[in-house]
Amino acid sequence: MSAERSPGGVLLFLAALLVEQVSATVRFWLLGVPVGLLLWIGPLSIDGAGLAGNLAGLAFGYGPLCLASAHLLGLPGGALLTRLRLGARHPSERESEAIGDALAGLSHRVRGPRRLFVVDSPTLEAFVVGRVLYLHRAMIWDPALPAVLAHELGHANSHDGRMMLAAKRLVLFEARRPSGLLVCGGLSFVVLGPAWDAWMRRRELAADVYAAALGQADGLAEFLERQQLFDVAVPLMEGRQHPYSEERIERLLAFADGRPETDGAVAA
Repeated sequence: MSAERSPGGVLLFLAALLVEQVSATVRFWLLGVPVGLLLWIGPLSIDGAGLAGNLAGLAFGYGPLCLASAHLLGLPGGALLTRLRLGARHPSERESEAIGDALAGLSHRVRGPRRLFVVDSPTLEAFVVGRVLYLHRAMIWDPALPAVLAHELGHANSHDGRMMLAAKRLVLFEARRPSGLLVCGGLSFVVLGPAWDAWMRRRELAADVYAAALGQADGLAEFLERQQLFDVAVPLMEGRQHPYSEERIERLLAFADGRPETDGAVAA
């Protein structure tokens, strides 16, 4: 079972690639020119120093953009880096059994995650990067696990997971200061921030419909109702990557009731 595609996400990624050319060029000159000079005037005076410097600069400067594009086209990867950053681990035997039972209860037509890791956290969260699923420990033992898994598989079995993996590879290291953004990347998330947020909100609604199609509309609505306490109003939805829970609950319940207004509820 495949989820809805998001052609708008590809255009957004191409715009991000264009913006990130600034950081890539800065990295190229920061590494390529110094390396070339060192090899040229250094004690070894290597022939072809300029070429070596250019190649090093290209790899350091534009390598992340090339890798991000490859991930968007379907290159798997990223699990190790994300796992190390999160301190995630493989699920235990009993956790694997609980997750397996929840996945088995969805549908035989559903393609599961490529890999799965657990984050030791008491919060009820789950997310995918590429086709790798990350579950917070508390989520495994929550009765809403099947509904949340169905939602996350909506991301994993669409373009969303690849988009998130590709977007992460645009950035060498997370930075907040302008100088850090120029070197490490991330300018596109500042310049295109509202567009990224709007795209994520649309994809959350699309993943909700995927979960509803697997019979999890009521379960996901109940879970969102419990989590509604953490909703915070944000002017102009700035920085908010999830629609308000009440909006999602209303759509899910409409889907469960078979009301026709849900047909146009999700835009890719």
